[in-house]
Amino acid sequence: MPATLGGLAASGLLYVALSIAVRIGGVGVLHRILLPIVTGPAIMVIGIILAPVAVNMAMGKTRDGEVELVSYGIAIGVASLAFAVTAGCSLLGRGFLRLLPILFGIGAG
Repeated sequence: MPATLGGLAASGLLYVALSIAVRIGGVGVLHRILLPIVTGPAIMVIGIILAPVAVNMAMGKTRDGEVELVSYGIAIGVASLAFAVTAGCSLLGRGFLRLLPILFGIGAG
C-alpha cells in the first residue's frame, strides 16, 4: 500500500510539473518530450498485450480464461451493446458527447 500511494503521489507531482511546463512553454513542450514516433507504438503494444484479456472478458471469463463468471450469451450481449454504444457515440456524437465514448460505453455495459 505505501508503494502504491507513493507512486500515485509521484505521478501527481509529475502531472503538476508538466502542467506548469505547458503553461509556460506552450503545447510544443509536450511535442518535444512525447514524440509521436514513440508514443504511437507504445500505445499499440499496450493494446496488443491487453487484447486477450478483453476477449476473455467479453466471453464472460476471468482475465486468464480459467473460470466462467457469466454465461457466454449474456456476456457477448453486454459486450456487443457496450461496443455499439461506444462506436455510435464516437462516430455520431456531436460536440462534447464525441469526447466521451468510452464513458458512455462503460455506462451502457
